[in-house]
Amino acid sequence: MPLDNPATDSFSVGAGLKREDTDSYRSFLAKLSGRLKHAYPNGWKQTLALDYSYEDYTTGGTSEQTVLLVPNASWLRSVSDNLLRPTRGYRVQADVGGSHKSLISSVSFLQGLVSATWLQPGFGSGTLITRADLGATLVDPFNKLPTTYRFYAGGINSVRGYAYRELGPTDATGAVVGGQYLSTFSLEYEQPVLPDWSAALFVDTGNAFNSTDIQLKTGVGLGVRWFSPIGPVRLDFAIPLDEAKSSFQIHFATGSRL
Repeated sequence: MPLDNPATDSFSVGAGLKREDTDSYRSFLAKLSGRLKHAYPNGWKQTLALDYSYEDYTTGGTSEQTVLLVPNASWLRSVSDNLLRPTRGYRVQADVGGSHKSLISSVSFLQGLVSATWLQPGFGSGTLITRADLGATLVDPFNKLPTTYRFYAGGINSVRGYAYRELGPTDATGAVVGGQYLSTFSLEYEQPVLPDWSAALFVDTGNAFNSTDIQLKTGVGLGVRWFSPIGPVRLDFAIPLDEAKSSFQIHFATGSRL
């Protein structure tokens, strides 16, 4: 819904249902959302939102149901030299949100997440791609925080070589239950081999955790990139360098990194 200036401002409402069944948890989420978006002249985009959600989840043998009213805000800036096949640019996003038990919520928490990706020319015609994600949550008790707001690592946009959301703190039974903090990093080199194709080498590291004693998990691998007329397609083959549920992972994704 455009506002007085449709070029820079819009408002939207939405509703959705989501079910997830991973190796770490099972979750059913129902959510209502309202979003107010504004684009600044300097290139930054701001989103102010209010989310009301119900989540029924099971993790580590424990089942919970939570209701949350979460005001949140996001700021994003993305710059690139080419929309479909960028070789130089960056993307920075900061998110903050939280809830309080006095406002029809099951738990009080405050969470922040900063994500950044940098692209720059490498050797010859190659591109060096660096990515980092840092997050933190203040919450008590942690077991009342639904899986939607817990931090996990592993997967195509996290630590490749590990399954989606495979990494994070575990309970006494060894089940991954997610963490209050997140730290992941990635370094990738992409080299064109054909007009619409590139090959990639990468190393990812990081984890989710609950204290300063972070146990980094690392994965390495090879990838192929197809720059199709409607956007990039990525296929990665990765192995974990630390203990994992599988000795090999195949990751697939579409869309630009920026």
